[in-house]
Amino acid sequence: MAFLNLYLANLEVRLFEGAQWQQLAQVELTRLSRAAPWRQARSVSRTLLLSFWLAQDGAGLAAWLAEDTAAPDVWPMALGLQALLQTPLSADQIIPLLRVWRIPGALPAPNTIAQRITTLATVLEAEPLQYALAYLDEPARAAKAWRTQHRDLKLELPQPDLRAALEPVLRELIAAVAPVPLAVATGEPATQAEPAGGDLAKAHMIVEFGHSRSDIFEYALRQAKKQPGFQQLMDENLHVIYRVPFRRNEMRRFWGLWDCVQTWTSTRVYCQGQELQKWQVYPYSQFIS
Repeated sequence: MAFLNLYLANLEVRLFEGAQWQQLAQVELTRLSRAAPWRQARSVSRTLLLSFWLAQDGAGLAAWLAEDTAAPDVWPMALGLQALLQTPLSADQIIPLLRVWRIPGALPAPNTIAQRITTLATVLEAEPLQYALAYLDEPARAAKAWRTQHRDLKLELPQPDLRAALEPVLRELIAAVAPVPLAVATGEPATQAEPAGGDLAKAHMIVEFGHSRSDIFEYALRQAKKQPGFQQLMDENLHVIYRVPFRRNEMRRFWGLWDCVQTWTSTRVYCQGQELQKWQVYPYSQFIS
């Protein structure tokens, strides 16, 4: 941790040494935020947030938050700065935000989220972040001393906290949407709940996994998203779960994903609706014939 703080202090200073150094420092901070040991580390998140503000990069800030690598207590202020940078709340930010703020409810489909944000903006007569920002008084939006990593660096910048005004709006958004099939993962594949002809109803194998600190997590998730019927769910503890169905003629893809995720503690596997133990899953296994 001491090394990290010293390194962050060095990168923080680079943010003030011209556009080239600022860009290089931001790339390195982004890399740190995605690395397993520092994912959602508060010090990394604050320094990266500062870099987006100094660059006045609202789009970059929104994209970073959508990655779900920011520390939970940074979100309210980060959204406030995003509002000040006139960057609207995006559909990609909603699901990680629901998890971070532990807002219960059915997990909406991505296209439903985008539609609902548009509807909310019409009802509120303002974009959701601008609506929340307008609830703050001037002192809450004024620049305040910013705690830096480098002890000799003194800064002031706005630090608006949007949670009090934005959270009720998000709860309304979740309450208003219809749940997508199997929106809450309950530990059962529930193939009977899928409409006839759906990917889950026809699945021979189903793999479920959650977030992992493994270096190959992002690769595994990309491969999972390519599979027809891929679903992003939320379990009873509001953790995001990824569910991937495979038909009998897609077992080659199954084994490719299974090689990546089989050792993760969050991984579960089902064959024709019945959960299997991991040791039962291997090529030519009698349990998956």
